[in-house]
This record gives sequence, C-alpha cells and structure tokens, in this order.
Amino acid sequence: MIGKTVSHYKILEKLGGGGMGVVYKAEDTKLNRPVALKFLPPAYASDPTTKERFIHEARSASALQHANICTIHDISETEDGQMYIVMDYYEGETLKKKIERGPLKIQELLDFALQIAGGLEAAHEAGEIHRDIKPANIMVTAKGEVKIVDFGLAHFTGQTRLTAEGTTLGTVSYMSPEQTAGEEVDQRTDIWSLGVVLYEMISGQRPFKGDYDQAVIYAIINEAAEPLTALRTGIPQELERIVIKALSKNSQERYPSVTDMIVDLRKLKSDLETSTKSSFTETRPEKPPNKKRNRILVSIAAVIILISAFILLKPVFFEDRVIGEPLPVVVISFKNQTGDPAYDYLQEAIPNLLITSLEQSKYLRVIPWERVYDLLKQMGKEDVNVIDEEIGYQICRMEGVEAIILGSYVKAGDVFATDVKVLDVQSKRLLKSASAKGEGVGSILQNQIDQLSSQISDYLVSPETAIRGTTLRITDMTTFSMEAYHYFLKGQDAYDNFYYNDARRFLERSIQIDSTFALAYLYLSNTYDEINDIEARDHYYEKAKMYAANAGEKDRMYIDAQYAAKIENNPQKRLAILEKMAEKYPKEKRVFFRLGLYYDGLKQYDKAIDAFQKSLDLDPQFGPTLNMMAYVYGDMGEFEKADNYLKQYMSVLPGGANPFDSVGEFYIRTGRLDQAINKYKEALEVKPDFGSEWRIAYTYALKEDYKNALLWIDKYIKSEEYKDIRGIGGYWWKALYFYLCGNFEQCMENINQAEIKAHHAKNEIGIRLSNMLLAWIYLDRGDLTKGRSYYEAFFKSRSKSFPQYLANYKADRAIYMGLNYLNSNRLDSARVFLYKIKEIDPQLTPLTKERIDYKKNFLYIRILLAEDSLKQAEDINASLKPLETPFRFTWNYLDYNFPFSQDELVQIYLKKGRLNESIRQYENLINPDVRKRGWRLINPLYHYRLAKIYEEDEQNRKAIDQYRRFIQICSGINDDSDQVIDAKKRLQLLEGSA
Repeated sequence: MIGKTVSHYKILEKLGGGGMGVVYKAEDTKLNRPVALKFLPPAYASDPTTKERFIHEARSASALQHANICTIHDISETEDGQMYIVMDYYEGETLKKKIERGPLKIQELLDFALQIAGGLEAAHEAGEIHRDIKPANIMVTAKGEVKIVDFGLAHFTGQTRLTAEGTTLGTVSYMSPEQTAGEEVDQRTDIWSLGVVLYEMISGQRPFKGDYDQAVIYAIINEAAEPLTALRTGIPQELERIVIKALSKNSQERYPSVTDMIVDLRKLKSDLETSTKSSFTETRPEKPPNKKRNRILVSIAAVIILISAFILLKPVFFEDRVIGEPLPVVVISFKNQTGDPAYDYLQEAIPNLLITSLEQSKYLRVIPWERVYDLLKQMGKEDVNVIDEEIGYQICRMEGVEAIILGSYVKAGDVFATDVKVLDVQSKRLLKSASAKGEGVGSILQNQIDQLSSQISDYLVSPETAIRGTTLRITDMTTFSMEAYHYFLKGQDAYDNFYYNDARRFLERSIQIDSTFALAYLYLSNTYDEINDIEARDHYYEKAKMYAANAGEKDRMYIDAQYAAKIENNPQKRLAILEKMAEKYPKEKRVFFRLGLYYDGLKQYDKAIDAFQKSLDLDPQFGPTLNMMAYVYGDMGEFEKADNYLKQYMSVLPGGANPFDSVGEFYIRTGRLDQAINKYKEALEVKPDFGSEWRIAYTYALKEDYKNALLWIDKYIKSEEYKDIRGIGGYWWKALYFYLCGNFEQCMENINQAEIKAHHAKNEIGIRLSNMLLAWIYLDRGDLTKGRSYYEAFFKSRSKSFPQYLANYKADRAIYMGLNYLNSNRLDSARVFLYKIKEIDPQLTPLTKERIDYKKNFLYIRILLAEDSLKQAEDINASLKPLETPFRFTWNYLDYNFPFSQDELVQIYLKKGRLNESIRQYENLINPDVRKRGWRLINPLYHYRLAKIYEEDEQNRKAIDQYRRFIQICSGINDDSDQVIDAKKRLQLLEGSA
C-alpha cells in the first residue's frame, strides 16, 4: 500500500494495525495536509455484516466533536471494494508506548486521565459508549494533548448489536465484568476501562493478569486488584480511592457517570498542585554580582540566623517543644452540651475520630481509645461511661502522657459546633484551644475533625510537619457518614461480646449508609467468619480490601492481615503484618490478640499464650483474650488453668452470654454434660438469640437423649433467620439425629427443608453441606453410586468456591472415595485413594492434618480387614486414639460423625467367633464418658448389636439392659424399624425366661 494513491490520499507509511483494521499515514493531496487512513482487512471486506459494522463505526465516531476525540473526516471505499475511514493524523505516540517506558508521574497521569474522561463525557452525553478504552487507543500528541481513537466498538445506546454472538469486542484486559459476561453495557463499562488505564499509568502494570484470555476474565470477575500502594510508594490515598471506585466489580458501585469521576480527579489534581506550590522555590537566571545585592543577601542571612536561633531557643523561653520522640497525647470523652441525649454517642465517636486523624502523624503518639478504657478498668472505674478531666489526668499520669485533649459540642438550629482544649498534664494550664462548626452532625466528619486535627497538630508539632493535605482527611480514613460510624461502633461492641446477630445487623446498616466503609466491611467479615458463613465472609473481606485505601494505616494493616489469612491463604504474610503492627503499635491489645489466634491455629500453644499475655498486660479485663486463654489451656489439657481464666472472664463480663457458653464447653470437655446444658441455658437467659440451642441439642445427643436433642434443635431453627447458615444448619443436625435413630424418612424430610431454605436464601454452603450429608447417608445405606454422585457435587462446589483449601478437600474426597470403593469390593481402587492421601499430606494445614490422619488410619484398617489382615488391623486399631476434638464447640462436629458406623472390627471378630473381643470393642464404642470415647455421637445400633452378642454369649441380664437402652433411645422417634421391632421381641423372650 505504501506509495499508492487512494482517491486523493497518497499513502506514505504504515502506522499500525489491530483486529478491526490497518492504519496508514497519508497525504490529502487536495488540502495538502497529513491524515490517517484506517482500512478494513481485505479478508473481511466481502462480509456484508462486517462492512455494515465498519460503516456504523465511522458514522458513530464522526458524530462526535471534542478536543480529546479523534476527528473523522470521511468514509469511503476503494475500487476493489475495500472500506476505509479518513481521520486526523497526530504527531506523537500511543499511551501504551509511554507506559511501556515505566509508570507516569502523578501530575502527568492525572492530566491524561482528565483529558480521556473529558472525551468520554462528551461521547456519553451523545449516547455513545466506546467499549474499547485502552492505552493503545489513546494518542498523546507532541503537545501533550490526548486523543481517543478507534471508536470502532462504539454503538449508540439502544441500537441493535451488529456483532455476532460470542464475538469478543475489545481487549480482554480492559473489559468490564459485565462485558466479559456478554451482558448489556452502559457508560460505566468505559469508566471501568478508564480505571484499568489509570491503574496501569500509576503502576506500569495491569490490575488483572493471566496467561490466557479465560484466566484474565476469571481475574476480572473474581479477584481484587493488588493495592496500588503495594506497587508504588507515594500514591495519594485519594487517587487509589478513585481507581478502586472505578474498578468496582458491581457496576452499581462505580461512578454513576464519568462526570462524577472528573470532579474527583480535578479536586485531587488541584489539591496536589496547591501542595506543590507551597513548597516550590522559584529559581531565577544568574546575573552578574553587585555590591548592593550582596548587602541584601547578608541582611537576609542574618534574619535567617535570628529566626533559626529563635526556633531553637523558643522551648527555653516559651516552654514549647523541639521535634524528637513522638509526643504522647490522650484524647478523652467530649461533653454533650446539646441538651439532647440522642447525641450522647458522640461523646465517644468524636474522640475516636480525632484519634484516628491525629495518629497519622509520626510526631504524635496518640493513645488508642481502647487503651484509655483499659486504663480506666485498671483504676477500678470500668463503670464510668464519660471520662471527665480529673480521671483523664490520672490516666495520663499512668501512661506517662504530657498533653491531654478534651472538648465539648453544642447545637444551635442546624449549626453543630465543636470546641477543643489541649492542656498540659503537669501544670493543667491551657496550651491550645480550637474550634470548628458546620451544618448538621454530618459536618463533624465532613470538615470539623480535619480542622480540629490540623489546629491541634500545628501547635503540638510544627506547621511543616503537621497533618496536612487531602490524603489525610478523616473521611478518607473512616467514613463520610456519622450515622454509618455510629452503627459501626455499635457493631464493633456487639462483635466483642460475641453477639454476632446484633453485630451483623449494625454493620450491615453501616455499609448500607456508606458502601465504601472499609473498617465496617472488615468487622462484618469477621462476624460471618464466626458464624461459619464462609462465602459471605470472603465476599466482605474482598470489599474490605477493595476499600482499604479509605482507612487509616493501622486499620489497613488489620485488613491486609485478615485478607492474607482468609483469602490468600498466606499465613506467613499474615504473621509478618501482625508482627510489624506489634512493633509499630505496642499499645494495641487487638494486635497481640490476633497474634495469639495465629499461633493457636497452628497449635503453637506456648507462642499463643505469650501473645495473649501481652494483650492482657495491656488490658487484664479484655474478655476475648481471657476467653482464648481458657481455650488454649483447655486444648493443652491444663483444665485447672482453663477454669481459672474462665472465672476471670465471667467476672469481667457478668452480664454477658458468652462466658456461660464458654463454661458450657469446658464442662463438656471435662465430661460434665448436665452442668454444660445448664450453662448453655443460662447463656440463653441472658440473651435469648445467642444461639446456644444447637449446643444444648448436641450435648443431649452425646447423652443419647435424642428426644431432647430434637426438641432443642427445633428451638434453634425457630430462633434463627433462615438466610443465616446457622438457621439452615439446624436442619442438618435434625436430619443427623433422625438418621442415627433409624428414621430415614424424617431424615430426608429435614435435608429437603435445609435445601429449600438454602436455595431461597441463595446460600451455597447450605446446598453444599446437604450434598455432603446425603453422600455419607447413601454410603452407609449401600447406595454407592448415588453416594459418589452427591459427594462429587459437594467436592466440586466447595473447590470452586475456595480453591485455596483444595489440598484439604482432596484429602477428604480420597477418604470418602476409598470407603465407597471398598464397600463395592474394589480393594485396589480403595488403596489408590489411600496413597493419594499420603501424597497430599504435606500440603495439609495442622488442624486438618490431625483429622485426616485419624480417618486415613480408619480407612487403612478397613482395607486390612477386607484383605483378612486381622493382626495388622488390630495393631493399628489399638494405637488409634479417639479423634481429639477442640475445646471449642464448632460446626466441624458434624463431620466428626462420618462415617456413621465404625464397628467393622467387631464384625470381623464375630465371624471368627471371638465374642469377648467383640464385646470389648462395643463397650468402648458406647462408653458414656466423652473424655474416653471422644465427642462422636454413639450410634444407637451399637446397643442393639451388643445386646445380640450378649445374648449369644448367654449374658442375658446385660442383653436385656442393652435392648432396653436401644428401645428407649428410639422410642417416639423410630418405633417401627426392623431393628426396634426385633429388639422388642427378643427383650420380651429374655424377660419371660428370666
């Protein structure tokens, strides 16, 4: 094509090409100007649909006239039928080439982003969506002007699509989630793509990567982009927030229009320019020296020396402070002078916000609000709700603090005003006063905290090092809504007290008000983690990570630590973050609490105790830590120490439900089932919706009192919302109890109820665990094909949802499949799965490994018995201790009861006529002491089978006792099974002959 003339355009050189055409530089011989010609590839020229699309592209683009959009002059066709577009030619390069040389400067990339957004704004106002925004489609002229080229994928809103179904429009890496799904798109898809381009300009890399298109699409839909602050230092928080908002996977959470995005970009650019100008020193051309100028310079130097001397000597004469070690500061309660108790919550909220703002300065060591209350408790004043000045001074002296900040707030009409005083702790004299006001309570967050923080820090440190700039606005570190913050504080308090239903309600209300409130998302994630709704947990961790730029440094580190643990499955990263926090925030008791949880999860109990003790050193009455100390010592078997910590926990939270609940767990672990039930009931008396009913039910089941177990699980089901995994889970427990008692019909009815509720609530975990329960039931009943089918559905679902735990899931699957094929008399296949478990073993987490090892040995014993290797099976069985269940009462107990029967060795003894060994094995299996048999439920059939052996061995009195026990357990639950009917007949004969 080079050198040819098309119409009156002489083609000079090739500029580039893409999927929809090749572009050449040409000379317009009529107007004597350079132009760019884009040709449709010859291979597609004969396709009428493609031609129509090409014409549509040109017409759409030509209708747009804007300084940042490439101008289209003409559309035509060569003599041989090849279509082309004539457009402006620009000297410069693509944005792609600029990025390839490295990340752009902040001011430069903001300028480019604003120009791109300006072009898109004009297009969107005309009803046009680009749909293919990417660096390769953005020209940057030699003058720094941006030109958006190739509106080839644009189409007018509402027009019929011209692309065939399945055709990919646009480069995958820049496509929005809705684009990748083939859904209808609007202007927000361009906003997403602009967010990707902005991310790439900042970091030099794309936010969503993969080795092939489907991998990239998966990342776009499912994965969060790596934080920009982790890729490049010095990024303004506001800039990261803008990118995060543009890249919201839910289009409803993005900027509603590019105009809104422009507003934020312009403000950030203006703020940065203002900041830069304030520190800019103008340089002037060098001139020949003259005496007059030298005299002026000497005078200036003298003034500078005097000013420096004044600054250095000022502390001596004015009792001020030279910047060195961070100045310790305490903020106490603010006084409510509005006369309206509805504003009492601000007595705590304002200090919290002020602390969050002030602690961003490395020149201040602001005592955390929780630490203030920890000290209050150490003074024996834990009942004090409002910390007055005198108590504040005592706290300062205990903590070695030099300055105290207190304040008050008033309301006059719509105006809300806040006054602050900074006092010297030793002399109690006023050092600084500050005030701020605004319209409504919302102004506290919108401007007052920032103004007060700035005035205080200007005095306590210096104007040069004080808190300044838009990146440190309190709304950038918390929320824009006082109402959202109020609900967050209530949710945080409920979470600490283990009132997870309340916590969830408050925190969900908080994020409804402010959908970008990162810290509220974090606590909501933690709440769902506690109630074992894993999908909801992970969803909200992703949200917390997405909006982490909207949090202070300490809170971002909390988010990063939890995200590393729960989403990235990277415990070492979590540990590194927590250790860094412990060094940076040595007075933060929650950091050491989280460190203790980390070590506890690894069963490194000594390290866990050390971390928990550091938390208690900061607050000896911190309930969650006292609770965990009891659990750790309980898991170590040091029950006396566990009991002591539980007593302390009970004393610091006498009106709380969780201490009763924890004591209940302690009583179960120590074999006191009746006392455990009483404690659980006390927890419900304190808080009726606490959820202890299912624990009461399971404890009754441990006692083989299935009537009461079913009664309490029914109470549990009625007390919970069905969308909650706990409410749906009640039906699983109920199904389990019915199945163990032999009532298959009622068992299936309850599984069906669980599935209905789970589908209604769109709760994937509920559906998944129903499949798991069905898989084990059909294995037990001998319907092996159906059992495998349900287990595969269960395995695929959770592997897809939680790929980070795939090794654990594969091990569980291998155990199930090994048992399934063993029951089909396919010993070779069963051994294959046994070997698979051994291969997976190094990848298992510590807690999972213990359970897998137990079940792996159980499978091995079964295989040996099938191979008639009785002696080897006996040796392994003799060394097989009951599965150690944690001190904590968790939902994993459902899994501990699979498979339902573990009496295969007994059956082998019976075949060999070894009645004494059979009896001994069954007596171990029905041992009522949970300390000896573990926390597995006793299968009622054991009593029936043992009774028959006693009968065969002519131990009739013992046979009678076991038949009666079996009939009693099943009475009213399953009176018509073959085993119950047979037991009644045998019992009648034995009693008649006695």
